[in-house]
Amino acid sequence: MRRRNVITSAGALFALGGISTVSGRPDNQPVPAEDAGVEKAVKKLLRKGQHKQVKELLDRHNVNYVMESQSVASDDEASTEGRYSESSSELYLTVVEMSGDDRWLATGAGTLSNRRTRVRDAAIIEDACGITVDTNEWTLLGSDHIWYNADSDGYNGADMEITDVDPNAGVSAEVTLPQLLDDKTTVNLQVELEKTGSVDEAPIFFDYEHTWAYLDVAPSIQTYIETESDNGILMVLLDYASTAWDVNLDAAPGGSDTS
Repeated sequence: MRRRNVITSAGALFALGGISTVSGRPDNQPVPAEDAGVEKAVKKLLRKGQHKQVKELLDRHNVNYVMESQSVASDDEASTEGRYSESSSELYLTVVEMSGDDRWLATGAGTLSNRRTRVRDAAIIEDACGITVDTNEWTLLGSDHIWYNADSDGYNGADMEITDVDPNAGVSAEVTLPQLLDDKTTVNLQVELEKTGSVDEAPIFFDYEHTWAYLDVAPSIQTYIETESDNGILMVLLDYASTAWDVNLDAAPGGSDTS
């Protein structure tokens, strides 16, 4: 059983700032989105993938959050195959404190762009993604608190389907890519969590695995998302899939401000 190594994010860990003050918290200490009155706006912006706008909103209201992003490093050897170019794709993980009763929102999202193909490439293969947590530190609030979407600009567009949910480990999904090779795909997986452990900076992980396949490829390869704590595995089984590239982002909310 293989284990993922977390890739260091090329994006910055955004500094928290603002002017709000809430009773019971020291001056200038970040506050939950609910206390700032921006809870619904935060969810809406994140679901639309408007990361610049949501960052500006959170900073303006001094909301407690962490945002990580990564533009996938270019790989010239692989980028000309039937897959999305690594250098044109970007993924985000945003974790926001939603209320003072230990409720948090984790959103893994991104855009896959600049798809390329060769005649010898086989059918388009689904991708896999997931948000995973430390079993001892976080608990999913339930299936009603999971939101997901995949979309593209063209005919026969993208789609997403939840494949596994474990309240103590996370959620995984299969992403169906559009059939038209020139269409970009946007993906978004959002879950609400409760902080149940004692570690202040317990991380949350977003993993996206982009796949491809050659014609007459060998028997099916099982692609899976593994929880960081080794207490369980969230499965996404893909037929005839091989990894083109993958991104692993992690965000550790609740600690000291970092710039």
